[in-house]
Amino acid sequence: MGDQLYNKNMLRFWRFFASMRFGLILMFLLAGAATLGILLPQEITTQNTLLGQISSFLGLNNVFATWWFHTLAYLLVLNASVCTLHRVSAVISVLRSPRMTVNAYDRLQAYQTFTTKERQQEVIDSFIQVLKSNRYRVLQSEDEEQPQLYADKQRLEVLGPVVLHSGIFILALGLTGLSLSGFAGTLTIPVGSSAPLSAMQQTTGTVNRNFAIRVDSAEQLITRTGLLNTAPNVSILANDAVVKTGQVEFNAPFTYQGVNIHLVQFIHGELVAVNGKPQIIRPNQPNYFPLTPTNDLYVAFTNMHPDPNRPTVDYMIVQPSSPQPLAQGSLRAGEGENYQNQFSFSLIGYQGSAVLHATSQPGLNFVLTGALVLLGGMFLTLYLRYRKIWLSFIADGDQLQVMAGGYSAKERLRFAIEFKALIDEARSLVGG
Repeated sequence: MGDQLYNKNMLRFWRFFASMRFGLILMFLLAGAATLGILLPQEITTQNTLLGQISSFLGLNNVFATWWFHTLAYLLVLNASVCTLHRVSAVISVLRSPRMTVNAYDRLQAYQTFTTKERQQEVIDSFIQVLKSNRYRVLQSEDEEQPQLYADKQRLEVLGPVVLHSGIFILALGLTGLSLSGFAGTLTIPVGSSAPLSAMQQTTGTVNRNFAIRVDSAEQLITRTGLLNTAPNVSILANDAVVKTGQVEFNAPFTYQGVNIHLVQFIHGELVAVNGKPQIIRPNQPNYFPLTPTNDLYVAFTNMHPDPNRPTVDYMIVQPSSPQPLAQGSLRAGEGENYQNQFSFSLIGYQGSAVLHATSQPGLNFVLTGALVLLGGMFLTLYLRYRKIWLSFIADGDQLQVMAGGYSAKERLRFAIEFKALIDEARSLVGG
């Protein structure tokens, strides 16, 4: 009794996970979750609002790393695996040794019977000739008393569901790999400086690489269209040792340990010193720095000219309580000022910075492969039309009765017309 109950429960479990409907539901849920992860603004979780709190509780600020997204992906992998195993034995049987016999011809979609006085073997040979000329695979039974023919065409259609489920399986594996070990983020590194990969900002996923990136220099390149681009030369540091060097361009990423490093922007800035503390100033940004601990006196840098050869910048000493600047002037590289013999600032020189985007997508190849396999399965399922024809030859005295029947799951009317044409062509050969 216990074994029967166990087997019954296992059968229910198997049928549940072999359901295509269950797989479609999982695919829709995963697609919706991925859409949320891509479109939902990440900063919404930092707002002190009810929506932000709900988003943070559900993990919508990092969808691909949540337990429920992983669970959906694992269930889809399990569903695809069970569906494939559930159908593969039947598909192999159809492809290698299909069932040749049929018990009720008149229950088939297409059915026809006729009698002829021609010899049995001639009639069989005529049908084999007609079927093969129409690209049917023809199999003949070994029963000499009542020989039978089985013919089918475009039988690769039965592989469609198996290929579809295999594509889903590979795709789900790729998505799982992306969600578990993929990451992305940005780094802003001045020329001559380095930064560890773990210091990336706007990061998604978990950074699992332990190396640093150093921007050694920058070169001015002229593209084919005549535009001037800046390409930084970078080095990869592992345990303070250089392990790889190269150049990063906008359309030519630098790759190390599966991490693609893209150039997002090269910022032409300047390096200043305010009360002995180095500061980077950049165009189109508020470059205000306090001169006093109480923040009642600031130095503001304006009209910057970040020329690598002759950088210059204007400055103003401002006070929040005064609408007019207290002092102003211009600095060139190496020049400085002492305000009231208490506060100092100077222009050290040109300082360029590379904004780099680093991504790791270990499951991307699986995703692309799965998508291609999925398309292949859809092609087999949608564009092939599997057709089957059975024929029995029954000798009755000096007459031969021929029973023919056929089946096609798609375009049944079209198959019925094709079936009739095949039978008529064969009958014309034997005069039946």
